[in-house]
Amino acid sequence: MANSKRFRREIMDVLENDKDIIQDLRRCAFKYKDFGMTEDEMIENLEALRKEVESEEKEDIILVLMDQVGGWCHRDLRIF
Repeated sequence: MANSKRFRREIMDVLENDKDIIQDLRRCAFKYKDFGMTEDEMIENLEALRKEVESEEKEDIILVLMDQVGGWCHRDLRIF
């Protein structure tokens, strides 16, 4: 569960402060995958973050990452 909080915080930091958002979000996702976070845990955390963000643009970015985590994208972009 501690990884979940750190994961969410890092995702929010990227959304707030980053210029290369998608690439940095992917790096963050791969990092937490390497830490042992499962696909389901990552999706659950991203779903929770979707409800917390204040703009449609940020929600759309999270949805793109969710697609890549869940495999709803080109196979070269899949995280799991």
